[in-house]
Amino acid sequence: MELDDVLAADYSYCILLIELIRNITPKEFQENLASIFKDVPDQSCYTRKRDDLINQFASKLLEDRPTESKSDENMQTQKGGKDFLCIDNAIFQNVRSYHQEQARERLEDQLKKLDTPTFDKKKFQVALFGWVIHFEKNDEFTRRVKDLYQKNKEVFNIDTKGQRYTDTKKAFIEQYETLQIVEDVIIPKKADSLKGKMKIVRVTSIEKGNRFYKTVCLARHTASKNEQYMFEVIRDFGNFKLKTELKKGNDALFRVRRVLQTKKCHHKDPTTFEPCQRRCMKYNPGDSGLVCKNCNHMHKQINLYKDMKHLPVLLILQRRGRLGDTFPDSFNCMDLRICYRKDVSI
Repeated sequence: MELDDVLAADYSYCILLIELIRNITPKEFQENLASIFKDVPDQSCYTRKRDDLINQFASKLLEDRPTESKSDENMQTQKGGKDFLCIDNAIFQNVRSYHQEQARERLEDQLKKLDTPTFDKKKFQVALFGWVIHFEKNDEFTRRVKDLYQKNKEVFNIDTKGQRYTDTKKAFIEQYETLQIVEDVIIPKKADSLKGKMKIVRVTSIEKGNRFYKTVCLARHTASKNEQYMFEVIRDFGNFKLKTELKKGNDALFRVRRVLQTKKCHHKDPTTFEPCQRRCMKYNPGDSGLVCKNCNHMHKQINLYKDMKHLPVLLILQRRGRLGDTFPDSFNCMDLRICYRKDVSI
Protein backbone atom coordinates (compact mmCIF):
# COMPACT_ATOMS: atom_id res chain seq x y z
CA MET A 1 0.00 0.00 0.00
CA GLU A 2 1.55 3.28 -1.18
CA LEU A 3 1.31 6.50 0.84
CA ASP A 4 0.27 8.37 -2.33
CA ASP A 5 -2.70 6.00 -2.75
CA VAL A 6 -3.70 6.33 0.91
CA LEU A 7 -3.70 10.13 0.64
CA ALA A 8 -5.69 9.96 -2.61
CA ALA A 9 -8.28 7.81 -0.81
CA ASP A 10 -8.36 10.26 2.10
CA TYR A 11 -8.94 13.25 -0.21
CA SER A 12 -11.63 11.33 -2.07
CA TYR A 13 -13.47 10.37 1.13
CA CYS A 14 -13.46 14.00 2.30
CA ILE A 15 -14.62 15.27 -1.10
CA LEU A 16 -17.58 12.89 -0.99
CA LEU A 17 -18.63 14.02 2.49
CA ILE A 18 -17.91 17.76 2.68
CA GLU A 19 -21.13 19.10 1.11
CA LEU A 20 -23.22 16.70 3.19
CA ILE A 21 -21.47 17.85 6.37
CA ARG A 22 -21.98 21.49 5.42
CA ASN A 23 -25.67 21.02 4.70
CA ILE A 24 -26.77 18.73 7.54
CA THR A 25 -29.24 20.78 9.59
CA PRO A 26 -29.69 20.52 13.36
CA LYS A 27 -33.00 18.75 12.77
CA GLU A 28 -31.42 16.23 10.37
CA PHE A 29 -28.59 15.62 12.82
CA GLN A 30 -30.99 14.85 15.67
CA GLU A 31 -32.99 12.54 13.38
CA ASN A 32 -29.76 10.78 12.43
CA LEU A 33 -28.80 10.34 16.09
CA ALA A 34 -32.28 9.05 16.98
CA SER A 35 -32.23 6.53 14.13
CA ILE A 36 -28.93 5.08 15.41
CA PHE A 37 -30.48 4.34 18.81
CA LYS A 38 -33.57 2.59 17.48
CA ASP A 39 -33.86 -1.17 18.06
CA VAL A 40 -34.04 -1.53 14.28
CA PRO A 41 -32.05 1.44 12.93
CA ASP A 42 -33.39 3.08 9.80
CA GLN A 43 -31.49 5.24 7.38
CA SER A 44 -31.82 8.96 7.96
CA CYS A 45 -31.64 11.40 5.06
CA TYR A 46 -27.95 12.13 5.75
CA THR A 47 -26.96 8.46 6.09
CA ARG A 48 -28.78 7.52 2.88
CA LYS A 49 -27.13 10.30 0.88
CA ARG A 50 -23.69 9.50 2.33
CA ASP A 51 -23.95 5.78 1.64
CA ASP A 52 -25.27 6.40 -1.89
CA LEU A 53 -22.24 8.55 -2.72
CA ILE A 54 -19.75 6.15 -1.16
CA ASN A 55 -21.29 3.11 -2.86
CA GLN A 56 -21.32 4.89 -6.24
CA PHE A 57 -17.67 5.84 -5.84
CA ALA A 58 -16.66 2.34 -4.70
CA SER A 59 -18.47 0.82 -7.70
CA LYS A 60 -16.59 3.12 -10.06
CA LEU A 61 -13.28 2.17 -8.45
CA LEU A 62 -14.09 -1.51 -8.96
CA GLU A 63 -15.06 -0.88 -12.59
CA ASP A 64 -11.76 0.88 -13.16
CA ARG A 65 -9.64 -2.09 -12.09
CA PRO A 66 -8.56 -4.41 -14.94
CA THR A 67 -10.04 -7.88 -15.28
CA GLU A 68 -7.67 -10.78 -14.75
CA SER A 69 -7.44 -11.54 -18.46
CA LYS A 70 -6.63 -7.94 -19.39
CA SER A 71 -4.49 -7.05 -16.40
CA ASP A 72 -1.11 -7.19 -18.15
CA GLU A 73 -2.37 -5.25 -21.15
CA ASN A 74 -3.91 -2.51 -19.00
CA MET A 75 -0.83 -2.14 -16.83
CA GLN A 76 1.37 -1.78 -19.90
CA THR A 77 -0.94 0.95 -21.16
CA GLN A 78 -0.75 2.65 -17.78
CA LYS A 79 3.05 2.64 -17.78
CA GLY A 80 3.05 3.99 -21.32
CA GLY A 81 1.14 7.03 -20.11
CA LYS A 82 -1.84 6.66 -22.48
CA ASP A 83 -4.16 5.52 -19.70
CA PHE A 84 -3.94 4.93 -15.98
CA LEU A 85 -5.91 3.40 -13.16
CA CYS A 86 -7.52 4.71 -10.00
CA ILE A 87 -6.43 3.41 -6.60
CA ASP A 88 -7.70 0.04 -5.39
CA ASN A 89 -11.11 0.10 -3.71
CA ALA A 90 -9.66 -1.85 -0.76
CA ILE A 91 -7.45 1.15 0.09
CA PHE A 92 -10.47 3.47 0.00
CA GLN A 93 -12.43 1.15 2.29
CA ASN A 94 -9.47 0.97 4.70
CA VAL A 95 -9.36 4.76 4.88
CA ARG A 96 -13.10 4.91 5.49
CA SER A 97 -12.75 2.34 8.31
CA TYR A 98 -9.90 4.40 9.76
CA HIS A 99 -12.12 7.49 9.98
CA GLN A 100 -14.88 5.46 11.60
CA GLU A 101 -12.46 4.03 14.17
CA GLN A 102 -10.99 7.47 14.91
CA ALA A 103 -14.46 8.92 15.48
CA ARG A 104 -15.35 6.04 17.77
CA GLU A 105 -12.14 6.41 19.81
CA ARG A 106 -12.70 10.14 20.23
CA LEU A 107 -16.22 9.58 21.53
CA GLU A 108 -15.06 6.77 23.78
CA ASP A 109 -12.43 9.06 25.34
CA GLN A 110 -15.09 11.68 26.06
CA LEU A 111 -17.53 9.13 27.48
CA LYS A 112 -14.93 8.08 30.06
CA LYS A 113 -15.00 11.64 31.39
CA LEU A 114 -18.77 11.74 31.98
CA ASP A 115 -19.57 12.60 35.60
CA THR A 116 -15.97 13.68 36.24
CA PRO A 117 -14.52 17.18 36.83
CA THR A 118 -12.59 16.98 33.52
CA PHE A 119 -15.74 16.54 31.40
CA ASP A 120 -16.05 19.22 28.70
CA LYS A 121 -19.47 19.36 27.06
CA LYS A 122 -18.21 21.19 23.94
CA LYS A 123 -15.51 18.57 23.27
CA PHE A 124 -18.04 15.82 23.93
CA GLN A 125 -20.49 17.25 21.40
CA VAL A 126 -17.76 17.59 18.77
CA ALA A 127 -16.84 13.92 19.32
CA LEU A 128 -20.53 12.92 19.18
CA PHE A 129 -21.00 14.88 15.95
CA GLY A 130 -18.04 13.08 14.35
CA TRP A 131 -19.25 9.65 15.47
CA VAL A 132 -22.68 10.27 13.93
CA ILE A 133 -21.15 11.59 10.67
CA HIS A 134 -18.99 8.45 10.24
CA PHE A 135 -21.40 5.96 11.87
CA GLU A 136 -21.45 2.60 10.09
CA LYS A 137 -23.09 -0.20 12.12
CA ASN A 138 -24.96 -1.06 15.29
CA ASP A 139 -22.58 -2.94 17.57
CA GLU A 140 -21.72 -3.38 21.25
CA PHE A 141 -20.24 0.12 21.49
CA THR A 142 -23.42 1.59 19.98
CA ARG A 143 -25.53 -0.21 22.56
CA ARG A 144 -23.31 1.13 25.34
CA VAL A 145 -23.66 4.67 23.97
CA LYS A 146 -27.43 4.15 23.78
CA ASP A 147 -27.58 3.19 27.47
CA LEU A 148 -25.63 6.33 28.40
CA TYR A 149 -27.88 8.38 26.13
CA GLN A 150 -30.97 7.18 28.02
CA LYS A 151 -29.40 8.35 31.30
CA ASN A 152 -27.85 11.62 30.01
CA LYS A 153 -30.14 12.92 27.27
CA GLU A 154 -29.40 16.53 28.14
CA VAL A 155 -25.68 16.00 27.52
CA PHE A 156 -26.29 14.13 24.26
CA ASN A 157 -28.53 16.82 22.76
CA ILE A 158 -26.31 18.81 20.42
CA ASP A 159 -26.67 22.53 21.01
CA THR A 160 -28.41 23.59 17.79
CA LYS A 161 -28.86 27.29 18.54
CA GLY A 162 -27.32 29.54 15.93
CA GLN A 163 -23.56 29.86 16.01
CA ARG A 164 -23.01 27.04 18.53
CA TYR A 165 -24.01 24.33 16.05
CA THR A 166 -21.81 25.94 13.37
CA ASP A 167 -18.91 26.01 15.84
CA THR A 168 -19.40 22.30 16.56
CA LYS A 169 -19.15 21.52 12.82
CA LYS A 170 -16.09 23.72 12.46
CA ALA A 171 -14.33 22.09 15.40
CA PHE A 172 -15.09 18.65 13.93
CA ILE A 173 -13.61 19.60 10.53
CA GLU A 174 -10.49 21.04 12.17
CA GLN A 175 -9.66 17.63 13.66
CA TYR A 176 -8.71 16.30 10.21
CA GLU A 177 -6.01 17.89 8.04
CA THR A 178 -7.40 16.60 4.74
CA LEU A 179 -10.97 17.57 5.58
CA GLN A 180 -9.78 21.09 6.41
CA ILE A 181 -8.01 21.37 3.05
CA VAL A 182 -11.01 20.05 1.10
CA GLU A 183 -13.44 22.30 3.01
CA ASP A 184 -11.33 25.33 2.14
CA VAL A 185 -10.83 24.50 -1.55
CA ILE A 186 -14.46 23.61 -2.40
CA ILE A 187 -16.60 26.72 -2.62
CA PRO A 188 -20.09 26.26 -1.13
CA LYS A 189 -22.74 25.92 -3.83
CA LYS A 190 -24.54 28.98 -2.44
CA ALA A 191 -21.47 31.22 -2.76
CA ASP A 192 -22.11 34.50 -4.61
CA SER A 193 -18.63 35.00 -6.04
CA LEU A 194 -15.46 33.14 -7.00
CA LYS A 195 -13.13 33.39 -3.99
CA GLY A 196 -11.47 29.99 -4.08
CA LYS A 197 -8.08 28.81 -2.83
CA MET A 198 -5.24 26.93 -4.49
CA LYS A 199 -3.93 23.84 -2.69
CA ILE A 200 -0.85 21.92 -3.80
CA VAL A 201 -0.18 18.22 -3.14
CA ARG A 202 3.28 16.75 -3.72
CA VAL A 203 3.39 13.14 -4.99
CA THR A 204 6.42 10.88 -5.31
CA SER A 205 6.19 9.71 -8.94
CA ILE A 206 4.33 10.32 -12.19
CA GLU A 207 2.62 6.92 -12.05
CA LYS A 208 1.36 7.54 -8.52
CA GLY A 209 0.46 11.10 -9.42
CA ASN A 210 -1.71 9.85 -12.28
CA ARG A 211 -3.54 7.49 -9.91
CA PHE A 212 -4.00 10.34 -7.44
CA TYR A 213 -5.33 12.61 -10.19
CA LYS A 214 -7.81 10.12 -11.62
CA THR A 215 -9.07 9.05 -8.19
CA VAL A 216 -9.70 12.60 -7.00
CA CYS A 217 -11.38 13.51 -10.30
CA LEU A 218 -13.63 10.47 -9.91
CA ALA A 219 -14.58 11.57 -6.38
CA ARG A 220 -15.33 15.08 -7.62
CA HIS A 221 -17.44 13.69 -10.45
CA THR A 222 -19.39 11.49 -8.01
CA ALA A 223 -19.89 14.17 -5.36
CA SER A 224 -20.84 16.92 -7.80
CA LYS A 225 -23.50 14.90 -9.65
CA ASN A 226 -21.83 14.36 -13.02
CA GLU A 227 -19.35 17.19 -13.42
CA GLN A 228 -21.18 20.21 -12.07
CA TYR A 229 -18.31 22.58 -11.32
CA MET A 230 -16.89 22.28 -7.78
CA PHE A 231 -13.14 22.79 -8.01
CA GLU A 232 -10.40 22.16 -10.53
CA VAL A 233 -7.77 19.41 -10.46
CA ILE A 234 -4.52 19.98 -12.40
CA ARG A 235 -1.37 17.86 -12.51
CA ASP A 236 2.10 19.24 -13.21
CA PHE A 237 4.80 16.58 -13.46
CA GLY A 238 7.71 18.78 -14.55
CA ASN A 239 7.12 19.32 -18.28
CA PHE A 240 3.70 20.95 -17.91
CA LYS A 241 3.08 24.37 -19.48
CA LEU A 242 -0.25 25.99 -18.80
CA LYS A 243 -0.28 28.08 -21.96
CA THR A 244 0.46 25.02 -24.13
CA GLU A 245 -2.14 22.86 -22.39
CA LEU A 246 -4.83 25.49 -22.88
CA LYS A 247 -4.26 25.42 -26.64
CA LYS A 248 -4.84 21.65 -26.68
CA GLY A 249 -8.47 22.14 -25.71
CA ASN A 250 -8.09 20.16 -22.48
CA ASP A 251 -11.56 19.93 -20.90
CA ALA A 252 -10.37 20.66 -17.37
CA LEU A 253 -8.32 23.67 -18.39
CA PHE A 254 -11.12 24.91 -20.63
CA ARG A 255 -13.24 25.15 -17.47
CA VAL A 256 -10.39 27.05 -15.83
CA ARG A 257 -10.45 29.68 -18.55
CA ARG A 258 -14.21 29.95 -18.67
CA VAL A 259 -14.61 30.33 -14.91
CA LEU A 260 -11.87 32.96 -14.71
CA GLN A 261 -13.12 35.12 -17.58
CA THR A 262 -14.01 38.66 -16.47
CA LYS A 263 -16.89 40.91 -17.53
CA LYS A 264 -14.43 43.66 -18.41
CA CYS A 265 -12.29 42.90 -21.47
CA HIS A 266 -8.52 43.22 -20.85
CA HIS A 267 -7.56 42.89 -24.52
CA LYS A 268 -5.30 45.57 -26.00
CA ASP A 269 -4.86 46.26 -29.68
CA PRO A 270 -1.40 44.90 -30.67
CA THR A 271 -0.71 47.96 -32.84
CA THR A 272 -2.18 50.92 -30.96
CA PHE A 273 -2.25 49.33 -27.48
CA GLU A 274 -5.73 50.78 -27.14
CA PRO A 275 -7.73 48.81 -24.55
CA CYS A 276 -11.04 47.26 -25.51
CA GLN A 277 -13.96 49.27 -24.12
CA ARG A 278 -16.41 46.38 -23.86
CA ARG A 279 -17.56 45.53 -20.33
CA CYS A 280 -20.12 42.85 -21.02
CA MET A 281 -19.13 39.25 -21.79
CA LYS A 282 -21.41 37.18 -24.00
CA TYR A 283 -21.37 33.58 -25.20
CA ASN A 284 -23.91 32.05 -27.53
CA PRO A 285 -25.97 29.17 -26.06
CA GLY A 286 -24.06 25.92 -26.41
CA ASP A 287 -20.91 27.73 -27.51
CA SER A 288 -17.75 25.92 -26.43
CA GLY A 289 -15.44 28.80 -27.34
CA LEU A 290 -14.04 31.49 -25.08
CA VAL A 291 -14.18 34.44 -27.48
CA CYS A 292 -16.72 37.04 -26.41
CA LYS A 293 -19.42 37.57 -29.05
CA ASN A 294 -19.62 41.28 -28.24
CA CYS A 295 -16.00 42.20 -28.95
CA ASN A 296 -14.47 39.05 -30.54
CA HIS A 297 -11.77 38.88 -27.84
CA MET A 298 -11.03 36.55 -24.98
CA HIS A 299 -11.49 38.91 -22.04
CA LYS A 300 -8.64 37.55 -19.92
CA GLN A 301 -5.59 35.50 -20.93
CA ILE A 302 -4.73 32.61 -18.60
CA ASN A 303 -1.10 31.72 -19.22
CA LEU A 304 0.50 31.38 -15.78
CA TYR A 305 -0.45 29.97 -12.41
CA LYS A 306 -0.59 33.48 -10.97
CA ASP A 307 -3.46 34.19 -13.40
CA MET A 308 -5.57 31.65 -11.50
CA LYS A 309 -6.19 33.92 -8.52
CA HIS A 310 -9.32 32.86 -6.60
CA LEU A 311 -9.82 29.73 -8.69
CA PRO A 312 -10.61 26.76 -6.41
CA VAL A 313 -7.95 24.28 -7.54
CA LEU A 314 -6.04 21.24 -6.32
CA LEU A 315 -2.65 21.21 -8.06
CA ILE A 316 -0.75 17.91 -8.04
CA LEU A 317 3.04 18.33 -8.35
CA GLN A 318 5.58 15.59 -8.85
CA ARG A 319 8.73 17.71 -8.84
CA ARG A 320 9.86 20.82 -7.08
CA GLY A 321 8.60 24.06 -8.56
CA ARG A 322 10.45 25.31 -11.60
CA LEU A 323 12.42 28.54 -11.46
CA GLY A 324 10.05 31.33 -12.45
CA ASP A 325 6.84 29.62 -11.31
CA THR A 326 4.71 32.12 -9.41
CA PHE A 327 1.60 30.99 -7.61
CA PRO A 328 -1.39 33.30 -7.06
CA ASP A 329 -2.19 35.11 -3.82
CA SER A 330 -4.98 32.60 -3.27
CA PHE A 331 -2.44 29.75 -2.86
CA ASN A 332 -2.38 28.94 0.86
CA CYS A 333 -1.45 25.28 1.39
CA MET A 334 1.33 22.90 0.33
CA ASP A 335 0.56 19.32 1.37
CA LEU A 336 3.93 17.59 1.86
CA ARG A 337 2.74 14.69 4.04
CA ILE A 338 3.72 12.08 1.47
CA CYS A 339 7.27 13.42 1.22
CA TYR A 340 8.05 13.33 4.92
CA ARG A 341 6.35 10.15 6.11
CA LYS A 342 7.85 6.69 5.80
CA ASP A 343 5.10 4.81 7.64
CA VAL A 344 2.67 3.32 5.10
CA SER A 345 -0.02 2.68 7.70
CA ILE A 346 -3.17 4.78 7.41
